[in-house]
Amino acid sequence: MAFDERLAQLRALFERTKQIYKIIDEFPSLAVRPTQPQANMLHLLLPFSCEKLKELQHTFATEKGIWFGNPQVTAHPHQSIVEWYVGDYLLNLGDEELRSFFNQLLGDKA
Repeated sequence: MAFDERLAQLRALFERTKQIYKIIDEFPSLAVRPTQPQANMLHLLLPFSCEKLKELQHTFATEKGIWFGNPQVTAHPHQSIVEWYVGDYLLNLGDEELRSFFNQLLGDKA
């Protein structure tokens, strides 16, 4: 995609980021940084240790074809963080599909 085309898409990407924040808000065990969208990128905090989230990430990638980021350690031992760029995939992913992903990922922590 040419630079000008990508630049023209930024408004839609930011609007989608705001929608994603609202969906994440439906899941009390999730948190985001920054707390309000500032760009089409966010940090998603998840209620799993980094090791557990890496296992889940591997399972989702190999069994479902979903790559949701590279889990990183946080100061809390039962929490980890991933960086999400809201690009073409998340722009075109339906809200219900995103909710379904979170429900599957969180399981009993949803």
